[in-house]
Amino acid sequence: MVAEEGLQPEEPPQGAAASLTAASAGLLDPSTLSDAERQEVLAAAAAGTLLLLLLPVFDAGLAGDLSLSALFGGGAASVAALREGPAGQRLRDAARGAVDKAVEVEKQYELGSQATAKYKEWVAKATKAVGELVRHLIDTLSQEPLVGARSRAGTTPEEHIEWKEEALRWVEGGPASLEGVAEEEG
Repeated sequence: MVAEEGLQPEEPPQGAAASLTAASAGLLDPSTLSDAERQEVLAAAAAGTLLLLLLPVFDAGLAGDLSLSALFGGGAASVAALREGPAGQRLRDAARGAVDKAVEVEKQYELGSQATAKYKEWVAKATKAVGELVRHLIDTLSQEPLVGARSRAGTTPEEHIEWKEEALRWVEGGPASLEGVAEEEG
């Protein structure tokens, strides 16, 4: 394919670019690591990110703090974990130990299941609160005084009652409960 298009293969980097390879920097090549070693490096990156995120280093909002913590904390921890020699190995071992301990704690206390249950409980409470608010708004709007045969909104009392019933159906069943309503009206 290269010969057909008239392209020449690229020459290997020379000079300064060649000196920036992982081996020459004293780092392990991530593409040659086993899956377990890659997991250790990723665990070190996550720990570095979390450490910098928890320290009040940046004042850039949550998204900015997370991004900067991942860039600097996770990046520095990744480079340190990829170092050849005993220092890099100790960091990878510590990261593996932290992951193993986290898995053990998760199994013991079932934190993921508890968090999911709390989340579902919170969503149910929030949904109920929004429903109550909407019901209150509907009741308030439906008590609007009528002026003659029409309200200030320009609806007849019958139209007002239909609107209230439709809104209450939506509160009870969500938008899907109103399917077909527009077709009936049209």
